[in-house]
Amino acid sequence: MLRDAAISLSLANLCFLKVWGKMLSGAGAYFNEFPIAYAGILFDVLVLALVFFTGIAIARRVSNTLLSKIAHWSFLLAILTALNGIALLSLTLSGVTPGALLGREVAYFGGITCTALALFAAIKWNAHVVRFAPRIILALCPFVLFTFSQTVWKLTRNVGVAHAAERAAATSEGQRQKATSRVLWIIFDEMDQHVSFAARPENIKLPELDRLKSEAVYATNAFPPAPLTYMSMPALITGRLVSKVSPTSSDELMISFDGEKQAVGWSTQPNVFSAARQSGFHTGLVGWCHPYCEVIGGSLTKCEAVKENSNQEISLPASMFSQLEGLISTIPLVQQTATPLVQRVDFINKIITRAERLKYIVRYKRVLEGALRASADADLDLVMIHSPAPHPPGIYDSEKNDFSLDSRNGYIDNLELVDRTVGDLRRAMEAKGLWDKTTVIISADHWWRTEMWSRGPFFNRRDAAVAGNKMDHRVPFIVKLAGRREPVTYSQSFNTVVTHDLILALLRGELSGSESIVTWLDNHRAVADSPYNRDDMLP
Repeated sequence: MLRDAAISLSLANLCFLKVWGKMLSGAGAYFNEFPIAYAGILFDVLVLALVFFTGIAIARRVSNTLLSKIAHWSFLLAILTALNGIALLSLTLSGVTPGALLGREVAYFGGITCTALALFAAIKWNAHVVRFAPRIILALCPFVLFTFSQTVWKLTRNVGVAHAAERAAATSEGQRQKATSRVLWIIFDEMDQHVSFAARPENIKLPELDRLKSEAVYATNAFPPAPLTYMSMPALITGRLVSKVSPTSSDELMISFDGEKQAVGWSTQPNVFSAARQSGFHTGLVGWCHPYCEVIGGSLTKCEAVKENSNQEISLPASMFSQLEGLISTIPLVQQTATPLVQRVDFINKIITRAERLKYIVRYKRVLEGALRASADADLDLVMIHSPAPHPPGIYDSEKNDFSLDSRNGYIDNLELVDRTVGDLRRAMEAKGLWDKTTVIISADHWWRTEMWSRGPFFNRRDAAVAGNKMDHRVPFIVKLAGRREPVTYSQSFNTVVTHDLILALLRGELSGSESIVTWLDNHRAVADSPYNRDDMLP
């Protein structure tokens, strides 16, 4: 019995290797999972181990042929899942990306072929596999001590949802001065120019954005620095294109700038906030995903950051269910066969995606709370808001004008949540008399990555109807100048990495009207399209 228990626990632990790899790596520390997530994975492994142990006990005691066969093949599937998890973890640790080496299509079909061959071999020689595998699984049982001890250690750490910049500014702060016009810089995560403005369906209403566009410089061909938030946000904040990032700890992201081989710590690099502080301006940031306060908090007067994996308001069962996504995607061939079913059957989609939708609602609301405070803080000259909207999954019901966990809600609904956000921020600033005194810049970190989302559970029929067959790499770019209402459409192509320099020019009072913005963009616009929009760069 003790041997069966050890085998069950070891096998369950190996089946969750993909999840362990994410949570115990440098990326796990950087994105700082909330304790409930670590508790969830511990209980998931224990529950799965109990299922395995019960199955083994039943198979040993029951002579029913059908039950014996079910137990036999279930054990074989669990072994294959564990092996697949080991393979996926090895690729992650080695940094090898099959898509980058072979191309997306070749890697995709090659992976299916390899998995099919492994399944064929396992089925053909299943008796041998089932006979000898338990010895190997038992030998790997000490690995349970490693994963569990690491997780318990992380559970004891004080990781939370919102963090404020506590240390003094790392940069030398000049004599305090007020900006000619304060700047509010809003980055909406994954907001798409094509669907939001260029080819917006008639049933999508964005009155706040349309109002803002009618009073501002509106660029129709703005491109982001990168296709990923992890790369794009450091690029926008430093004003330099980033070709690679690597999380190393809870307060550091190693970044490689375009054209440079040597990686440097993001925390050590000058940025738009440090430059503003050196000129005597006060800076603030409210965002999500990156641990901004820990990494660049020294450049900020005030900071609030919501961790990517923060889920304080989610129950333990919901957290456990959310971790099952990693396990399910490790089962051989299940992702290719299950995803279409999850996408098309609403009640299945609701069950599978509920926990993730709830986490995004928590993230959005916490960022909005901080954004309302910071945007209406007259002491701050430069405020950056990095909002989770409209990044999937869909968390908003545009018909009910309220949050929802319904699987029918998708990216299109989240676009209307973006519009609502703009209205909330405008009203908060108007109440403090700051709206007309503030230059507002609205853009996005990257486009809507429909090719990626179409292969997952957060892509519904409504999204598919407006997505089109080809991704558009443009993002919105709107500059509403303080005290000015001159609408200008700017059609030249440029990369939004120049926003760093544009903001500093605005704070210094070097730009006053819409035409001056146009002239500035003509003189400073960088590459027309992101050099990192290749398919192999997409996750």
